Amino acid sequence: LWVQNNAPCVFEKDYKVIAFGSSHGGYLALKTAQFAPWLIDGVLENSAYTQIPYRLFGLGKNKNLRADTEFRADNFFDSITLFVTTKTHFSDDSKDKNYFSKDHQDIRDVFNERNFSTWSKYPKKAKIISYHGIYDDLAPVYPKEDGFERLEELGFEVKFRLIKDESEVDGKFIKNLYHGMGMSLKTLIQKELPELLNTPKDTNSQQGGGLLKVIVYKGENLDYEFKEEDKQIHLRLIRTK
Repeated sequence: LWVQNNAPCVFEKDYKVIAFGSSHGGYLALKTAQFAPWLIDGVLENSAYTQIPYRLFGLGKNKNLRADTEFRADNFFDSITLFVTTKTHFSDDSKDKNYFSKDHQDIRDVFNERNFSTWSKYPKKAKIISYHGIYDDLAPVYPKEDGFERLEELGFEVKFRLIKDESEVDGKFIKNLYHGMGMSLKTLIQKELPELLNTPKDTNSQQGGGLLKVIVYKGENLDYEFKEEDKQIHLRLIRTK
């Protein structure tokens, strides 16, 4: 929205908005398409994870700091290991007022079934192109593979490239089968962006025209409303219980 309203150039009338990223950036690209589907025409991502580990929210450290640390460094000192974790107001104590509840977790998961249902009912759907390595140990592939199959069943156009054979490792575009695959993102863009740009645009959603620019993801006790107003996206939390 900022780019649209502070354009450094003149956009074509039927321009498209493509969200792109790798790893956490790929996760954000997918969530952008969920939270503002009227804005996003396509998603291109590499090795995005679809469920964020609790440790990225600073949770779990009170139970096992070593297992639930966000970052560990044991090569700076001979006798000291550093365990680093995010400071957070969230708590993993169910009695705490800032308890990180199932609703908080669900809204952050890309392939939560309740989110699927809401996302798929929105009249505009981004086309998604995804790459993932078979031996990814940070973002396991199988929940993602199943999730994309479910999205296709719900009417999304998805192209999922699971890189699982050593013969696909060319040393230039793809360098291994692990997280990120050492992929050349420049080559990924050159390879896949033309397909996203050439995909016919939904005639009912030119620049979001005619679409209601709001979506509400309902939870058990907490609903999340994302709405475009005053050239910004606003989030409203609605407690239902």
